[in-house]
Amino acid sequence: SDARRDDDFSYDTRLLLFDERTVARHRWRSLGEAWGQFQGDIDDLSGAAISFASGPVFDVGDQSRLHIAPGAAVAWLDGDRLYHDTLLKVTFETVVAGATQSVTASITHRDTNSDFLGADGVIVQVAGRFATYNKFRQGDAFYILPRFRHSKPSGGTPARIFSSALLPGNFTEFGNRLVYYIPVAGNRVFLGAGFGVYHRTYDQNIAFGVTDRKDWLLEPTAHLVISNVKGSKFDLRIDYRYEHNDSNDRFEDFDNHVVGARTVRRF
Repeated sequence: SDARRDDDFSYDTRLLLFDERTVARHRWRSLGEAWGQFQGDIDDLSGAAISFASGPVFDVGDQSRLHIAPGAAVAWLDGDRLYHDTLLKVTFETVVAGATQSVTASITHRDTNSDFLGADGVIVQVAGRFATYNKFRQGDAFYILPRFRHSKPSGGTPARIFSSALLPGNFTEFGNRLVYYIPVAGNRVFLGAGFGVYHRTYDQNIAFGVTDRKDWLLEPTAHLVISNVKGSKFDLRIDYRYEHNDSNDRFEDFDNHVVGARTVRRF
């Protein structure tokens, strides 16, 4: 690839699975994801990942549930295994005024392929999903999506989980996203807009001459959701996200445009 090139196109594909059923008189929920990214020019950075977590759902009240799910994940970069994870997810859900509110905490141990000169490590994440409906007008939806992440390499390696500027580790991140949807066309089409702000601090030097790297990531978004397309059980969703990263390491400043489309099938 040309070292002077500072832009490229990437193509992402993602398949998500959410399954919940009764097994031996107990509720059981499984979560699966398969993901791939393909670069237009720099194909050495193309990769893929799969993850799966599954476990029981416990009733902890009339309107509350607790889901505990161990799982695993594996990722590849340019055809070689990049890492594999063992993980545990714990989700608490409750219903308030007809809307499901949830907090999910996960802890992941990541084993990185030594060919990538990376250290193993632990990643902790806590994410919330708080919703309210009919807040400003009938049929609308307002979401608050806070997030906290902490990544810490283990052992004596001073660098990071991934010794690469592509996937740095040893950081703490917190932020929040707000998204608002309004119904149009007889409540079958929803238009949405959102804004996310995330702050990440690093515990190590990333680029020469920069200590205590700090990044601010700003993400305005736009959304279009069409439910029951042509009377089917499929929903169509189109999303646009603009990413602006402002760092005290000038080599890490960037702007990015992400456009995606997805379908959801209910069984």
